[in-house]
Amino acid sequence: QLIKLSNEEGMSIGCHTMSHPMLSYIGISDAEKDIRESREYLESIIGKPVNHFSYPYGKYGEHFHAEHLNLVSSMNFDSAVTTNWGAVDGQASRFFLKRFTPWDRNPLKFYLRICNNFN
Repeated sequence: QLIKLSNEEGMSIGCHTMSHPMLSYIGISDAEKDIRESREYLESIIGKPVNHFSYPYGKYGEHFHAEHLNLVSSMNFDSAVTTNWGAVDGQASRFFLKRFTPWDRNPLKFYLRICNNFN
């Protein structure tokens, strides 16, 4: 399924670490190893570069810090996503991309949340 998904037009596969640690709880060399092994493992399966990363748990200041942003940047990823809520604007770092959950049960509530992202 992963190979098939990676071959879909416009689709890319990103990595997330091998053991899903809170990066803020482990040393930076352990974080680098966990991220690198995850990337290499996925690349060995799909036969393509893995250029995107998602921070485990994903909340800046709690689950990861600036040193982890710098680490991911130094590993030549194209981007990294957080679980920090919000929309991405032109000032956003490509290694600190915010998101928001799209699964409201009420369509009006979902619409209002989307509208809230536009200033």
